[in-house]
Amino acid sequence: MELRDQLGFRFTAPERRVWTVRALVAAVRAHVEREYSDAWVEGEISNFRAPDSGHLYFTLKDGNAQIRVVMFQFEGAAAAVSSGGWNAGGGAGAGDDL
Repeated sequence: MELRDQLGFRFTAPERRVWTVRALVAAVRAHVEREYSDAWVEGEISNFRAPDSGHLYFTLKDGNAQIRVVMFQFEGAAAAVSSGGWNAGGGAGAGDDL
């Protein structure tokens, strides 16, 4: 779509990309995994749940933000809790519903 202002300059509106939910989640996930592949996060664990599936669900938060976390059964087996904090050896993945 082309627009003209009062001086006759032509402006073209930028094309808007419409994302599917799946494509947006995949793009965000790829970016996060690429940019923060070896990130350590410190915070308070709340809303902890450990259902029979063996997966762990909790919220990791500090005074200003929170993130929902899912630690799958195979990752939980490699995790260790120490006095220095939670060490997720296999990595804890944020759910796909960022």
